[in-house]
Amino acid sequence: MTPKFYGYLWLAFAVIAALSLVAAGFSLLTWVVVGFVAFGMIWAGMICVLPGMSGHSHEAPVAEREERRESVREAVSTVHAGGFAKYRSV
Repeated sequence: MTPKFYGYLWLAFAVIAALSLVAAGFSLLTWVVVGFVAFGMIWAGMICVLPGMSGHSHEAPVAEREERRESVREAVSTVHAGGFAKYRSV
């Protein structure tokens, strides 16, 4: 769910609630239903909108992966060139 769609959903909810309030269609049961719907919309916002807004970009890990790949290639080439004697502790 995009933030724009989420905003339109809240706008539609507010308009419907305002029209019902003006038309005197609010009973106690209606208030309970409006509260449940509002709770559900807030939960949906946290689950759907916030992770997308505060998540990390997908471009950064790709660059880091390429750097790691290059360092592994260099390490492998030096191991093959010098053998494992390089890692001997004595």
